[in-house]
Amino acid sequence: IADTQPVREYPYGSLAAHVVGYLGEISPEILKESRKKGYQAGDQIGLSGVERTYDEQLRGKVGKKKLEVDASGNSINEISKVEARSGANLVTSIDLDVQTLVEAALKTGVDAARARQDPESPSKYQATGAAAVVMDPRNGEIIAMSSYPTFNLNDFVGGISEKDWKALNDPKNQFPMNNRAIMSELPPGSTFKVVTALGALEDQMVLLNSPFECNHVFTAGAFKDYPKYCWSTHHRLDLFNGIVQSCDIVFYTIGYQFYARQGTGQGRPLWEWAREFQLGHKTGIDLTSEMNGRIPNPEWKKEFNRDNPEYQTWYPGDTVNMAIGQGDILTTPLQIAYLYAGLANGGKFVRPHVMRQLRDDDGRVTGKAEVETSAEISLNPQMLSGVVQALTGVVQ
Repeated sequence: IADTQPVREYPYGSLAAHVVGYLGEISPEILKESRKKGYQAGDQIGLSGVERTYDEQLRGKVGKKKLEVDASGNSINEISKVEARSGANLVTSIDLDVQTLVEAALKTGVDAARARQDPESPSKYQATGAAAVVMDPRNGEIIAMSSYPTFNLNDFVGGISEKDWKALNDPKNQFPMNNRAIMSELPPGSTFKVVTALGALEDQMVLLNSPFECNHVFTAGAFKDYPKYCWSTHHRLDLFNGIVQSCDIVFYTIGYQFYARQGTGQGRPLWEWAREFQLGHKTGIDLTSEMNGRIPNPEWKKEFNRDNPEYQTWYPGDTVNMAIGQGDILTTPLQIAYLYAGLANGGKFVRPHVMRQLRDDDGRVTGKAEVETSAEISLNPQMLSGVVQALTGVVQ
């Protein structure tokens, strides 16, 4: 029996593969949930990316014809007919040129990292993968989103071979189908220092011109016997230049101040500022499999170590480590892009999205993404402006 099946054509192969997503046969579990929506066994459905998020809009409607037949099975009358309706065309916010540039840059960076030699060890850097997000702060549009290693969408056309599927899921290949931009939860490192700085400024713990002394080693208070180190020796500098130089001593000092005032009722703990800046939960992007990240606090640590009582205490090092984006804090690359987009917007966070428009076959717009403010925080304009100037100094 001849039959028709939806077929995708991917002229750009692996480009933006994690955003576009791929098709596959509907599973029994999804079929059970979706049968009322017109899904049938054997259907090809979106399993990742916008293919999955907007599957109902993209797939269209199946036609139906009810016939009266005679005893021999010959049609003698058409009782009713419902014409099939093609699905919508989806226009993404991805810029082809920017996406191409970002993907090339990621591959170059990972290849270079893997080729580096550590003087202390002849083995290569692991460099398991990388991700990048380019976001328009004004409307939340994702201009580029890349995850490396990636995969070729054309391998899924007509059904992926067992050999290719096995290779994509082999740990040795670093799981190329994972969208690291929204799934990788990692310590954000120095990108988090902007939260520490703005929280301290808003709570009037410091000023942009407050002086600090960086002699490479941090030994204040409880750290006399457990010193922490900066990546360089910056000598005397203020908070503004501490941001420009990414001086760890500056932020260790502020982190220790945050710890010292815990339970005093003076201002917010650092983890509350992190959550105020929209970290620790999903951004709400229109892609599946987004992770929450993690903003630890004393309650979380106690519960996390419920079977190890000796590790339940929240120590000064927990807050000090968080102040430089290390320790138990986890974020996704998208969350950091979302954080900085919110700062660029003066404290207004616009929900990120990759769908720009839905159009019918005649090109008419049948749906479009709404600019949705998901959170808005009040920040001192002068302090924010100073921090933004310092951030400009970082890249210069």
